[in-house]
Amino acid sequence: NMRPFVLRRTGLAVLSGLVLGAGVGATTVGSAAGASTRTQAANPPCSTATYSISVASAQSAFSLSISGQADFASDAATANVTLPSNFPVSFLAGSTLQVVLVGGTVYVSLPPALAGFLGGASAVSIALPSNLNTLVDQVLSSLASFCGSPQSTLGAMSARRHGPTSLGTSTIGGVPVTGSHLKAPARRFKKTLHLTNTLAAGNWRVGAAPVPITVWVNGQGQLAEVAINLPNISITIDVSNIDQPVTITPPSGAVPLPSSVLNMIGGYLGE
Repeated sequence: NMRPFVLRRTGLAVLSGLVLGAGVGATTVGSAAGASTRTQAANPPCSTATYSISVASAQSAFSLSISGQADFASDAATANVTLPSNFPVSFLAGSTLQVVLVGGTVYVSLPPALAGFLGGASAVSIALPSNLNTLVDQVLSSLASFCGSPQSTLGAMSARRHGPTSLGTSTIGGVPVTGSHLKAPARRFKKTLHLTNTLAAGNWRVGAAPVPITVWVNGQGQLAEVAINLPNISITIDVSNIDQPVTITPPSGAVPLPSSVLNMIGGYLGE
């Protein structure tokens, strides 16, 4: 059955997440020492953003690079996914796949090695089941909130007696930023980021140990960078061009991905 493979790769590409949801509204955030608190009003959710993601696993020497744009208001996103050189499917290793999510359908560009299986088609389409499409919409909504008010997200993740610790100021891409670090309780981390169901579709897990998460925000209180360290895997996401106009459209000439091809790829991966 190839569907678990599709869900894992699609979910990762849309990042998504993929990985970064949040609640909205005013939230109590800990001070630098964690001894006192203050209430920080939330910004509006981001409408659009440009992002880049790096995923690395020290245990398996696996790495993944993703970059693209998100239109949160339209539940759409793009992702250029660069597969590692040690990717288990040899003819895909080191290649970059272009992924577009729009209208509940994921479109994936085909490298030359695969195009021949589909009559030379340049892209394939995968219609998301309604339950998965709903989950993706929820995650994108959470991402928009996290992008707009990352400190509110940290507050929602915080245990009552242990809030975020200040990291002071720095710069990212020449932009002044302010940092915070939190060892988020695993249950709060998953609940706040709406990852309980998402992680169940993947082959990596958030255990019971606290999750170290570092957030850097710009002068408007919006997300500039977030780093999440899970057991044996680290994820860093940089965000820019917030609320700038973007246009996301499906590629032309995409054909539905046949189950025979899905099963073939699944066989390579042992799915």
